[in-house]
Amino acid sequence: MTPTTTVSTGTNVPKQRASLSLLKTSKESGEQAAETLSADLAVFLSDPSLRSALADGSLDLASYSSTINSELATLERECIALHRQAAPDIRILREEMDVCDSILAGLQEMLLGF
Repeated sequence: MTPTTTVSTGTNVPKQRASLSLLKTSKESGEQAAETLSADLAVFLSDPSLRSALADGSLDLASYSSTINSELATLERECIALHRQAAPDIRILREEMDVCDSILAGLQEMLLGF
């Protein structure tokens, strides 16, 4: 996006001031990205086995990424299977809740009649 003399509020400002606003915004987003990266690195380095592998240079990040992706795919498949297994129980629970809801609605109508 190129700086213009019109800011988002529709007012005209000098080009230099508009450029500074854009610079400040991009600097803030850069700072947020740096903070996120620092937090991610801290989590990554908190694992002792990863820390030692990084220290001796035996860690192949491409291989590690591939392993993590395959583990995530496996966990996703397992999670979907568990949800499919629980679907009949969830359907029964929903039907029971509907029955309870209709009973409570009838009780409410009866109590409102007093």
